[in-house]
Amino acid sequence: MALFGKESPKQKKRADEVSLWARNIHPLAFASLALGIITLIDSLIFVLSYITGPVAIILGFYTLSLHKSEQENQESSPPNPTAKFAILGIILAILGMTAATIIYNLIPEK
Repeated sequence: MALFGKESPKQKKRADEVSLWARNIHPLAFASLALGIITLIDSLIFVLSYITGPVAIILGFYTLSLHKSEQENQESSPPNPTAKFAILGIILAILGMTAATIIYNLIPEK
């Protein structure tokens, strides 16, 4: 969609490619990534990290299992970023929970 004037064919093609890419991502993989990012950012708020972290990990593994079964059913499929999003969500959630645990243990008790 052009901001000013008429949309060029190049812009239209790019918009169609981005739309197709976004439609290929499983929503649970995107949720896993978003929760992993939230877990990492909010690792200073310990309660939130320990709630969003396990949810992101569970969603990530569930999405990976769904993606694997879909890949087995399809012989040739275009590259799909679903697995990458799910794995990245799992990694970020683990890092966020680890950071929260380390920071929590560094705070001296009174």
